[in-house]
Amino acid sequence: MNTMNFSDALIALKAGSKLTRLGWRGGLWIKLIESGDYMLNNPAAIWGDINQKRDFIGLRAHDGSFGTCGLHDRDILADDWIIVE
Repeated sequence: MNTMNFSDALIALKAGSKLTRLGWRGGLWIKLIESGDYMLNNPAAIWGDINQKRDFIGLRAHDGSFGTCGLHDRDILADDWIIVE
C-alpha cells in the first residue's frame, strides 16, 4: 500500500480521487466536490441573490452522512494518506 503526504494527496484529490488516512477508522474519506456537482435548495432564501458556488472538500463520515470537511493540522502534516478504490 503506497502512502503519501498531503501535498501528493491534494494532487490526487484534484484529479478526482477519494482519499483517506490510515490513521482514520474505516469508512471515512474525503473527495473534492466541484461547484457544478451540487445544488443548493433555494440559496437566495438563505443568503440573498447569489450566483457563485465554490469547490469544497467533502467528507463521508462513519455513519454514511456527507458534509464539508475541516482538516486539522495533524491531517495536513500526516504521511499516511491513501487513495480509496
